[in-house]
Amino acid sequence: MEHVRRKQWLMTAERYPSMTRTEKERVQKRMRDWVRLTPEQRAKARENYRGIKHLPEARKETIKKKWSAYENLPDQDKQGVRERHKSAILLAPPPAPESANSDEPASAAR
Repeated sequence: MEHVRRKQWLMTAERYPSMTRTEKERVQKRMRDWVRLTPEQRAKARENYRGIKHLPEARKETIKKKWSAYENLPDQDKQGVRERHKSAILLAPPPAPESANSDEPASAAR
């Protein structure tokens, strides 16, 4: 195990006794989910995480909002998204249109 990952696990184990029940359940669920991944899926997850770390803050915030929208879906809808290989990005509402002059009608701006 890489030194950094080992250190993270040790820190989690050290904090575990003082976690709330909800936090413990969340940690346990994440561990179960991670264990179910294949080595290839884990590598892809790590790669995606590293890529997101280097994005501009505005893009990170957009991704967080879209992920939140996905997480709030009922389980059967999430399963449908996964089966259709759709990204959670598609689930977020489109951004609000920007209006330079809200006093002018759209046709007058041309």
